[in-house]
Amino acid sequence: MLIARRGDDRGRIEAAQAAKGPAYTCPGCGEPVTLAKGRIRRPYFGHRPGGGL
Repeated sequence: MLIARRGDDRGRIEAAQAAKGPAYTCPGCGEPVTLAKGRIRRPYFGHRPGGGL
């Protein structure tokens, strides 16, 4: 997913503009998500193992 909700103000943020560290949640189910941001692949948010969809 390319958009998540920030934990602090519940505003939406795109993965490309997000920073590693803060808490993010899925806008669909509300479960915690992790930011994957590296040099090769496009940045994205993914559900944590064992939770979410």
